[in-house]
Amino acid sequence: VRENEALFSKLEIMRAKQARDTQEIVAWPGTEEYKNMICSDELKNIEFGVKDVDNANTIWGEAVPHIKGKMKRKHPVKRISYDYHALPKELRGKEIHLYTDVLSALQCKHMMIKSGEGIDYVSGYYLKNQKISEMEKHIHNEITMYIKRGFKVVGIHVDGQFDTESFKKKVFPATVHVYAQVFRNEYHF
Repeated sequence: VRENEALFSKLEIMRAKQARDTQEIVAWPGTEEYKNMICSDELKNIEFGVKDVDNANTIWGEAVPHIKGKMKRKHPVKRISYDYHALPKELRGKEIHLYTDVLSALQCKHMMIKSGEGIDYVSGYYLKNQKISEMEKHIHNEITMYIKRGFKVVGIHVDGQFDTESFKKKVFPATVHVYAQVFRNEYHF
């Protein structure tokens, strides 16, 4: 390593170290993938470039955790078994409310559905589009899941785009609680 370091200036070694440290922070992507991340500006506020990644590989060799991550074991070490337990009696038939909203993250739309009343379970769904029918499908799946587990969904808290008679009929007997009016183009990509 010392012989390799002798080929570079102190600044080049420092930038190569920053490149290697950042590679660790982003979970050891392969060299080419890491270079693509740098070139496509996926990494913000970095003070090194693709050349510094190459310098790091010249000085210290390919990142060992990346290489180890590519090895595959031949057989699983141990099979994992799960014990499933019935829903506790005190929760069976419990009335719950679902709270839902559409979130935008990384230029994608997601729907989040959270249960209340001490259950505190959150589900997230990727939305192909923001049509009401697409969102209703996910809400219906959640209601079905809770009913199968012995809960009674009595209320659904939503934004104004769900304030339709067809939606209210689909979730009946649960009551729909609307909290916000829809502004034009609020829910369009």
